[in-house]
Amino acid sequence: MASTPGLAGDAPTASDPTSTDVAMKGAERPADVPSKILAHNAPPPDATADDNGSDVDADGDEDADGEADEDANATGVDSSQSFKITQRNLLDVIHDTSAFLCDYKEEGEDEELAVGFQRIPNKRLLPSYFEVISTPIAFSTIRGKILKKQYTEFSQFVRDVAQICHNAQVFNRPSAGIFGAAVRLRELFISELNRMVERGIIEPGDAKLPDLGELPSADESSGGEEEEEEEEEEEESADEARVKRRKPNGETGKRRGRPPRVLTPTEARIIAIIKGIRRTEDSDGELLIEPFEKLPDRNTNPHYYQVIAQPICLEQIKRKAKRKKYRAVQDVLRDLTTMFTNSITYNEEGSEIHQAATKLLARVSELANEQTSKPDNSFLDDSGRLPLTEAMHNKATWRVGDWVHIHNPNEPTKPIVAQIFRMWMDNDKQTWINVCWYYRPEQTVHRYDKMFYPREVVKTGQFHVHRIEEIIDSCFVMFVGSYNRGRPRGLPADKIIYVCESRYNEEKFTFKKIKTWASCLPDEVRGKDYEIDFYPPGRTAMVKVISPITHLLPPDAKETDAMPKPNWGNPQAPPLIGAVHKRPRGSNSQPQPLQQQQLPLQSRTPMPMAPAPVIAQSHPPPSRFEVYTLSDEANEKIPKSLSKNFHTDEQGRILFFAAPPLARAHAGKSRHAAALGHSARYLSGREEWLDERERKRKARDKALKEKTDKDRASRQAEVEEQTNQAIDLTASIISKWCQANLQEASKMNTSVHG
Repeated sequence: MASTPGLAGDAPTASDPTSTDVAMKGAERPADVPSKILAHNAPPPDATADDNGSDVDADGDEDADGEADEDANATGVDSSQSFKITQRNLLDVIHDTSAFLCDYKEEGEDEELAVGFQRIPNKRLLPSYFEVISTPIAFSTIRGKILKKQYTEFSQFVRDVAQICHNAQVFNRPSAGIFGAAVRLRELFISELNRMVERGIIEPGDAKLPDLGELPSADESSGGEEEEEEEEEEEESADEARVKRRKPNGETGKRRGRPPRVLTPTEARIIAIIKGIRRTEDSDGELLIEPFEKLPDRNTNPHYYQVIAQPICLEQIKRKAKRKKYRAVQDVLRDLTTMFTNSITYNEEGSEIHQAATKLLARVSELANEQTSKPDNSFLDDSGRLPLTEAMHNKATWRVGDWVHIHNPNEPTKPIVAQIFRMWMDNDKQTWINVCWYYRPEQTVHRYDKMFYPREVVKTGQFHVHRIEEIIDSCFVMFVGSYNRGRPRGLPADKIIYVCESRYNEEKFTFKKIKTWASCLPDEVRGKDYEIDFYPPGRTAMVKVISPITHLLPPDAKETDAMPKPNWGNPQAPPLIGAVHKRPRGSNSQPQPLQQQQLPLQSRTPMPMAPAPVIAQSHPPPSRFEVYTLSDEANEKIPKSLSKNFHTDEQGRILFFAAPPLARAHAGKSRHAAALGHSARYLSGREEWLDERERKRKARDKALKEKTDKDRASRQAEVEEQTNQAIDLTASIISKWCQANLQEASKMNTSVHG
């Protein structure tokens, strides 16, 4: 922006040392700005408040006040011109401050800090955002207001920027990157406001951020969701990082996100203590915990690690709590006490962080006493779920982290590959498990030339609740880096081992290679490793093969075709069959060679010629469908009286199964009805028995109605009699009262008149 001479006050120039803020790196704040945004007789700046080509939500007009520029220095400027000049100065300051926040980059970062706050999320793609956030706003909104000249006070702009940061902190979890960016942007904005106050650009009252409400703690999510940290597969884009995860409610169905939290009383107390510490504020409403979130940088502050023998921060404590490393409340209290004691020891007495550590240390004791005084049953959820560490089924013990085969109602011959994440027992003593599904290649949507390892599965974001009786047997899934090295020690030889290399997004139909295998596992087993019985040397390297559903590609497929959809079949299972397409290849779906074997080193010893390898069929036969339906024409010819006796799909078509149903653990409808049944004699006379029972029921209902009517009439007569008696008694009392009054009046009349 051009320099603006002649304004009230002396604004420091770019060479002024006070114009440099050491806390701000990467972006330069324009030094030549109006000294006072309320200077009425100041000439306007030369530059207009354009948006530098930024995309805005509203179309702004060109400078409507441009004709006043040439008369700005003239004497006798009227009040309307003065207002226009004042507003232009205000808009220039707001524009420059907004541009500074949008262009600011942290040291060593390639992206701007505010890159995730430029536009309001798409309401169609993310409707949940607008259910949580009542005042959506972004920097594009601010740019639109500048162009439309809607700002009349600087405090309005301050509130808008504060609202941007507040919305991001309300909707996202504290562990999300966008949450941290909002916190840093708010700090940067406060620092810039203080700098502007010192330079006399704005009044101190305009630099105060409004109170927009309480922020959620680390253990709360924006929509009541129960997840602590963002998983790696949700960090592919800023929008995905803002997607809320739903909480499973006990039904089996398509669920994305993380499994429901089922906490023991001790775990619930630990989470409550950490949550209480994170919510503690100072007198100004600022959170006290922010300086304790992370440890100081070892390179920039090595002295800290020379003084402090046991450095620890809240981020480490949260991670240990999430991994269930704390076995008792005293364990987390010990770490919290160490963290705050370290700060008290290292920092000078009277400093802000010293005072915050002292206050938080006292708060730890208060929270510990408060939580330990509560009985264990107060921590059970509304459904009364009791968390389990293990459970018995089919003479086997199942634990969190076990790999299992779950019954697949779509295709019983291909059970669902899953890993147990949660286990609990409900009020009816039924054991439930929450598992993460892994899809087979033929259950995904991918390019026709994509290749997979034999027995490869892909991790999904599907977490489902099943009865423990749905477990068929155990299996194992190994990361691609370990799969070809050996076999898990102790795993029975008849158990199937699958290999996993990628995550699969079943909404976008994309694959992403897993960087850290531990991020895919339950918290309880992330820090544990298993021993491997290594294969003997000389084992052939793994070879990828063509997709098992390549044959499903239509002959006329084109790159411009729409993305095909999988055939779901039963919604309580993975897709019955996936789909292939010929759309352009993504960055993470490059074709792999058919074979990756290395040629052996040449040997001087003569050896017989090895037979040529047999090339496997590149197009396997179609998969055998396990569920069939007739055509609509044929299905309509079946009488409704007949079709209602069979299983049907959502369109009412009869389902034909190629395999018998899975044998249940209990023959009855529940474990209490196990081994119960009916004899042929009972079944033959059931209709007569039902008719007789209906006749008796009607007779019983009739007799009950007659008795009820008789009792009602008797009670009504009794009430009427009591009412009449009360009326007579009341009338008698009133009559006696009136007679007494008349007698008294007569006596008074006699005494007065003789």
